[in-house]
Amino acid sequence: MGGILAGIIRVFLRNPTIIFGIGLAAYYMTKFNINVVLLIFQTFVPYAIMYGIAFFYVMLVKHIYKPNSKTVDWWATFMSSFTQFFSILIATALTCVIIFAYNYAFTDKLDAYLRYEKQ
Repeated sequence: MGGILAGIIRVFLRNPTIIFGIGLAAYYMTKFNINVVLLIFQTFVPYAIMYGIAFFYVMLVKHIYKPNSKTVDWWATFMSSFTQFFSILIATALTCVIIFAYNYAFTDKLDAYLRYEKQ
């Protein structure tokens, strides 16, 4: 089981877009309240930033070549930017959920939150 988990972690940490998504979520969750983070993700700006990073990463580093040639297939390279965008998006969302769950995993924080909500 440890080998499978190590393989999965190794694959994820080799992808810079996933690392960017984890870092973006960690920044949002440590600097802002959960309500502010939800408001941020209801706007267009974070999605534009994520797609811009994915687009430039694909166009600069991750070219897709035509079969049996050394020419770049620009259409396939452009379409792979959407795959990288979704990997950033999923990494950001899952990291936000993990950090949120970690923050409220301890009962004292949850108890204080619920007591505040009752008043």
